[in-house]
Amino acid sequence: MIRLNVFLYFIIFIFLFFGCGLGGNCNNIKNKNDSNISSTTTITVERGPVFMAKVTDGKGDRAINDNLGFSNIYRFSTKPIYPLIVTGGYIDINRDGKIDTNDIKLDINMSSYSDIVSPLTTIVGNNKEIVKHLAKYYPISELEIREKSPSKSSKNAILLSNIVYEALKKGYKIGSDDFNQTFDKIDDLYIQNFSEITDLNKLSKLLEEKVIKELEIKRLTSIETDNIDNNLSTHEIVGHSSFIKKYKTTDNIQDIWNLIFKISNNTNIDKFDIGVH
Repeated sequence: MIRLNVFLYFIIFIFLFFGCGLGGNCNNIKNKNDSNISSTTTITVERGPVFMAKVTDGKGDRAINDNLGFSNIYRFSTKPIYPLIVTGGYIDINRDGKIDTNDIKLDINMSSYSDIVSPLTTIVGNNKEIVKHLAKYYPISELEIREKSPSKSSKNAILLSNIVYEALKKGYKIGSDDFNQTFDKIDDLYIQNFSEITDLNKLSKLLEEKVIKELEIKRLTSIETDNIDNNLSTHEIVGHSSFIKKYKTTDNIQDIWNLIFKISNNTNIDKFDIGVH
């Protein structure tokens, strides 16, 4: 492992002291990629927050994952071609912003014709008639499905997302006996345990944890989480030569600049850049 902590502290000191002044005023510094940043398309992937997934568009272009992969926000540098396809990755079940033994693998493939990807967008596809079928179980609109992630949309979207997740996992069709039984089961879970909860984020987390437990889905092992950390340092998970890591200037300076890069043996490095924006 190559640790750049001391070097980066020195760089940020020079940058702030000479480049921005003691007040840290960098307003006059321009980033040559500003125009590119403004043209990016942001994608939210949710079955619970999904980290480190492979997100591709209709022509095979791949989105870059925010925050070194520890985020369910993905970005295309240009407007993607739909549908979007999501494979692999990990679900941050307890919403703590990291991948640990509380979490699970994303065990279904998901897709979408909008910038939100969820079990609901997957089952609906580009077919408005399916929205009408779903609305027979809980009232829901196409706008709720395509324009907002379930945890920020509505109670009905959260309930249906959990029902559809199990249906996709087990191959149930909407309206089948198996689908109807899944609906009854999750509806009962909600009524018996969570009907008093009004906070959508809290409801989304608790109901998802309950469904995962009922389905007896295996959590990640410590060996798997160690492998994730190791693979992340070599970019084997996301498959990109660059990541995005975001912090505010008010955050702890050690968190911002404590970067570790693993360089494989016998690797020739032609260019190594760290950008500050």
